Amino acid sequence: MKITINQIKKAVASYFRISLMLLDLPSQRHEIVFPRQIAHYLCLKYKTDSSSMIGYNIGKRDHATILHSLRSINNMIATNYKEKGLFITEILSEIEKTLTPINIVRFRKIYNPFGKSIIHALII
Repeated sequence: MKITINQIKKAVASYFRISLMLLDLPSQRHEIVFPRQIAHYLCLKYKTDSSSMIGYNIGKRDHATILHSLRSINNMIATNYKEKGLFITEILSEIEKTLTPINIVRFRKIYNPFGKSIIHALII
């Protein structure tokens, strides 16, 4: 069971009522940067992938930007930051409520030692 980067991007975009495409734009406007930082933070929290891959999938950022997002959101949590009248912790919990882990299904080819046929095994 895992939460994916795309699930987090969709949840954040839906919460802030912005397009998924806006999260990937190089914009530095607060209306875009703040949701992107929230997405980076949640991806790191749920360990969806490495910081480099998270950065690549959300805004084509490098790992240093992802770590900056983590520090920024942690500072906001520590100082009870409010965005549009809501505490950052309330915003995070509202977004997290919409996230549901999914099963990651992978198929692997296993060769039958008694013949040339291939057996596909389901690995979860």
